[in-house]
Amino acid sequence: SRRRLTNINSIQHVIDLLRDCCDILVLTGAGISVSAGIPDFRSENGLYAQLRDRFNLHDPTTMFDLEYFMQNPALFFSFAGEICPGFDDTQIKYYPTATHYFIRALQERGKLLRNYTQNIDTLEFRAGLSTESMVTCHGSFTTASCVNCQFQCHGVHIQ
Repeated sequence: SRRRLTNINSIQHVIDLLRDCCDILVLTGAGISVSAGIPDFRSENGLYAQLRDRFNLHDPTTMFDLEYFMQNPALFFSFAGEICPGFDDTQIKYYPTATHYFIRALQERGKLLRNYTQNIDTLEFRAGLSTESMVTCHGSFTTASCVNCQFQCHGVHIQ
């Protein structure tokens, strides 16, 4: 485990670091999209609780299991549209948060090395982050791939 930096004790210290450093690595997850209206996964009213209750799933993580998907893709598609952010101006459901724009500001100032995100919601892209600075660890709604032939299409075509 990494030891805490003992010389970083205030917001001003963080501001100084952001001002003076470059090649900043950002790790993000569901928490940065909650204020956009997208539920997190593990909280009391999060996505897993909703999936468990709504679809009567003993283990709500099965919704994202490939083997389960191959047996019953209709279950995934019955709810995926609800968390899909939308792609054109008439169908957009979710918008980037202040945190997404903060990460974009790091990029614009030449300080962002990379943003590794667990989020599939595409809000980083909508905020203006470049594909070169992003690693979507779990994929995203930006593209969809056929599990049989690996054909890819833009997410708008399956929305």
